[in-house]
Amino acid sequence: VSFKADCFKKVRCKDFFLKNFEYNYNKVGVGNLKGNVFTITIRNSRFGVEEFVNELKEKNMMLPNFFGPQRFGSYKNTHLIGLHLLKREYEEAGEELCKGSGFYEEKFCKSLLGGVVKAFKSLGSKILTFYVHSLQSYLFNKALSNMIISGEYEKKLFLPGYGSAPSPLVEDEMALLGISTKDFVNKELNVKVKGCGRKTFMRINDLRVITQKPLVLKFRLDKGCFASIVLNELCK
Repeated sequence: VSFKADCFKKVRCKDFFLKNFEYNYNKVGVGNLKGNVFTITIRNSRFGVEEFVNELKEKNMMLPNFFGPQRFGSYKNTHLIGLHLLKREYEEAGEELCKGSGFYEEKFCKSLLGGVVKAFKSLGSKILTFYVHSLQSYLFNKALSNMIISGEYEKKLFLPGYGSAPSPLVEDEMALLGISTKDFVNKELNVKVKGCGRKTFMRINDLRVITQKPLVLKFRLDKGCFASIVLNELCK
């Protein structure tokens, strides 16, 4: 965390405290982190998790770098909202959004009297961009699945965006959805999403077993990697 301050002292509140701070000319920004450290407890396992953990450690194995399910929201449809927004199908996008009941869904519904486009604009370009990022994640997951099935491995898959060239496997999925890279600029909603590359496999760094019963694991993942995918592989 960072914030502007000329003078700062240790903060201690009921639920948190701040310590080990220092002064710096730069603020913390999105993407600055190196990764995340997880400590996870697995109980009542009946699927040989311990054996798989040992294999991961001994062979320093890598796992598919899928986007985790939380990327797609409680109703697993944020990518569908993004798809409809890119295709300028605002009514359909609104129907998908209204399946939820959170802050942004309520704000959208309250703004519908001014029209569906105005209602989407009320959410702001950042949240609308998030829906398009979810679509990119969906395309990546589908392309990575097909890559693994084909057995022809690539180190990276390139995702679509304005002025970018997606990987052929990603292009195949885009064709099925009826979209192209030029659709990733929506001037009406002030949404403009870049393409990017993403590694197809991730390594579980510093994997340690803290206790055996219950099984407590500690590990580190590079930024952009999901611990939910690690758990999915462990507990299949």
